[in-house]
Amino acid sequence: MLRIPIDHSEFYGEYFEKQYFYAPKVTDIGILTLDDLNDVLFTLEPEKYEDVKVMLEGRVPAGGYASSYQDLDKFRQRIMPDKLNALFRSGAALVINRLDLKSRKIACACQIVSDLYELKTVANGYLALGGKGTFGQHWDTHDVFALQLFGRKRWRIFRPTLRLPLEHQTSASVKDTCPKVPMFDRVLQAGDLLYIPRGWWHEAIPLENEPTFHLAIGAHTAKLIDYLVWVAEHYLTLKEISRTSALDEPLDGASLGRFAQVVAATLSDSDVYSRFRREVEGMRNSYVPFDLESMLNSIAFSNLSFGIKQ
Repeated sequence: MLRIPIDHSEFYGEYFEKQYFYAPKVTDIGILTLDDLNDVLFTLEPEKYEDVKVMLEGRVPAGGYASSYQDLDKFRQRIMPDKLNALFRSGAALVINRLDLKSRKIACACQIVSDLYELKTVANGYLALGGKGTFGQHWDTHDVFALQLFGRKRWRIFRPTLRLPLEHQTSASVKDTCPKVPMFDRVLQAGDLLYIPRGWWHEAIPLENEPTFHLAIGAHTAKLIDYLVWVAEHYLTLKEISRTSALDEPLDGASLGRFAQVVAATLSDSDVYSRFRREVEGMRNSYVPFDLESMLNSIAFSNLSFGIKQ
């Protein structure tokens, strides 16, 4: 279904947090069809802020593309095709969050990227008919694998101006610092894959009057600062020196010195680090497919066999 032409060693040696990676035709056309998306749209609940959003010069309120209806004793919202169609024609983009939880095909694609990356991956889908794109020039604070599923989209990638940003270090307030000349400027075709390391400026531009849908598979790596926080929570709270008041420090800094030694010794403990690695790696994707046809056929066969014995 999805064939990434590099292995784990090459990815980490040549590209991870170092360089973008482009690979054409890594998946079959039709991995996710418009009919599949119809089924997903039917299940979406616009009142759930994390479920779906429509972008048109900012986020469109749910009332702009959904209507309320009574569902037993509750009122819910559902996306209205006529409203959504009008927004598409005005240049809006539909963002389906956590599509990996709504489509087994996308969950399988995320599993393949997770196997390469050896980290947890999640996916959002972006559907548009022309327009100016969703977010303009920006960087993400996590790695992104952009997989064009149908239609075409122009991607431009620029060098980072802040290396390896953390979650709170977004590009929202510094968009004017994006470099002028892109390192990568190409129209992705259906089936193409593009890896963008965190912190690299980029923009995705739909082509005029061309339907386009791409998948953004995000991977959030564990940083050294995350390891420090984890050690503080799991180990340092058990050390008496860690619980010493920071405001009762003598002028010679003796307590700070002892605390720094404890922190350094704990951080460099191979057993401690191994436990941290196991916990992080335990969060990787674990896609478990269902095969109801085989399940039901086996039950039917068992019942038939039982009947014969009787």
